[in-house]
Amino acid sequence: MDLGFVLDASGSIGATDFQKQRVFVGQLLRQVNVGPNKTHVGIVKYS
Repeated sequence: MDLGFVLDASGSIGATDFQKQRVFVGQLLRQVNVGPNKTHVGIVKYS
């Protein structure tokens, strides 16, 4: 399985909301097996 995340770091998103995005992704990734022959993950941060 491949998972992709796009995190919004633009000026319209404050530090608190950006941190919420990071926490969400971290919690989700703890639920899957990430590895070369398992789940692949990509994260893009844009502003």
